[in-house]
Formats: sequence, structure tokens, C-alpha cells
Amino acid sequence: MRRRHGFTLIELLVVIAIIAILAAILFPVFSRAREQARKSACLTHARQIGQALMMYVQDWDESFPYQLDWCACSPNAIVERCSPNFTVQGKIYPYVKNAAVFDCPSADACPITGDDPARNIAHGGCGGWTWPREFLGKSVDNGLH
Repeated sequence: MRRRHGFTLIELLVVIAIIAILAAILFPVFSRAREQARKSACLTHARQIGQALMMYVQDWDESFPYQLDWCACSPNAIVERCSPNFTVQGKIYPYVKNAAVFDCPSADACPITGDDPARNIAHGGCGGWTWPREFLGKSVDNGLH
């Protein structure tokens, strides 16, 4: 008598069905874990922005950064509303030194896509503000825009 090696079709289908059932159970778990990690990243970014604000306040005689109502723009500037140094995010950027802090991984609603190398700025995001060029390609969407 010869012994056969291998699996029958029924055995293979049972194994595939078990794998499919396990995958259906585990994919939502992985999705929730990934979203929790994104939430943690957003919370960490908000904490870093808060610490940068407090460092700014200590350095600037207990006054918070503010957005000027007027902008030092050239008369023919259409996209550039003002220098990033006149915006709150531009003022605290030296304390953060990481443009990714202003990006929340869970949402990409306000990408910064405009580039102006001559003025060393980027523009875009919600409201079309100007940003330091390090922000180019980021999405400023953590509620601080």
C-alpha cells in the first residue's frame, strides 16, 4: 500500500475559511488600535504646541503671540497674506522646530501646497495662511488653524 502525501480539497477549504474568519475578527481590532495611535499622536502634538506657547510667553515678557490684523505684504502679492513671522504659528515655530507638530494624522483637510521660494514661505491650509517653507506638504488640521 502506497501512502499519499498532501491535502484534500476539503481540508484546504476548511483552512482558508478559518483564516478568513480570523482575519474578519482581527482587522477591526487593528483598525481601532491604529486610530488610537493617531489620537495619541495628535494629543502629543497639542502638548508640544502648548509647551512652545509657554516658552514663547516666558521669553516675550508674559505676552502671548498674536496674529496681526495688518500684514507686511507687497502691494502686488495676491497669495501671500503676510509673512509667516507675523502669524501665531510662525512665532512659535522656533520653539517647536518641527512642522509635523501642526499635523494631525487622523485628518488631512488643510494641506499646505503653495510654495514661494523667493520669499521663503509656503501658503495654503484652511484660510490660506502663510507658513515657513518647512510646512510645505504638511496638513495643518489639528484645530489650530
